[in-house]
Amino acid sequence: MPTDAELLARLRAGDESAWGEVYEAHREILWRIARRVLRIGADGSLRGLSPEDVVLETMTGIMEKGVDGVTNLRAFLRTSVQFTAVDMIRADCTANRKAMLLLEDDVASAEEQALVAVLAEKVRECMELLTPQEHTAITERVLKGRKAVDVAGDMGISDTRVSQLVKAGSDRLRPLVARELDDICSDNEGGGA
Repeated sequence: MPTDAELLARLRAGDESAWGEVYEAHREILWRIARRVLRIGADGSLRGLSPEDVVLETMTGIMEKGVDGVTNLRAFLRTSVQFTAVDMIRADCTANRKAMLLLEDDVASAEEQALVAVLAEKVRECMELLTPQEHTAITERVLKGRKAVDVAGDMGISDTRVSQLVKAGSDRLRPLVARELDDICSDNEGGGA
């Protein structure tokens, strides 16, 4: 699988076949972000919009505009799918004026969902860098709020060891998450380019 830098170079050189590889390399992340942004209606979508609609619209728009000025392909794609989802929700709300009172709430909620989706994806990627034991300890102890003694029993280790794993994993995650948060701020200000 080529790197993002290689894909960007090929796209800038006019290699149209690189678009398929870009899509394959990033589709899961783009779909997860789109799905989270659209999680507004009771059925998991907003008035019939689907993650597929959002991702296809995003990729089509990027292919038409090109990638000149893009330095971080992954961040650019994430930001693009986030903004495309919000724009599609705005357009859908405007087209369905019968829900006029919900327009501002839906758009605000979609923007918030988009930011949360991007952040969740970045945290998930950072968590993949932990050892399996650190990942389990942090997931169970911190994210699920379970007691150390209960987590220790499930993992077959002491509760002291669980605390050590949580601390070691947290120490490793802290700079990664901070860097990713900085990326989110710069992506939202500069469009990921």
